[in-house]
Amino acid sequence: MADFNLVLKTHVVTARTFGTILALSDSQGQVHILKISLVEGPSRCRLIVEGKLIAPWVAEFGTACEKAIGDLHGRELIVDLRNLTAISSEGENVLLQLMRKKVKFRGGVFMKEVLRQLARKSRTNQCPAGDDAPREDPDGSETV
Repeated sequence: MADFNLVLKTHVVTARTFGTILALSDSQGQVHILKISLVEGPSRCRLIVEGKLIAPWVAEFGTACEKAIGDLHGRELIVDLRNLTAISSEGENVLLQLMRKKVKFRGGVFMKEVLRQLARKSRTNQCPAGDDAPREDPDGSETV
């Protein structure tokens, strides 16, 4: 059985098999959700991120990434952002830190543009030209 934790108003549900789902209701009654799932394989580990990468979920996302990086044991980490619907500047900063750690990303059209801009920012601020340029995987999805 999976472990579940639930906190009212700010919902935190954790299930070992399905990942972490974080939800927050704002003053207008809108619910903002971030779901983080970890899919482990023999050669790679995928962190699937769905929903809105905004405060207060950015810290949780950063923690999940650091934990995944610590548990790689020689495997590569791919952060799948194809189902991310919004990202704050704090979320972009976490992605920039992950880029500097050579983490790969997958994303849709919106996220590919965000990743390109972050790669440019990274090259401009610290990295030699070409280090963080987006690359395409054999399956056709772009990674950074």
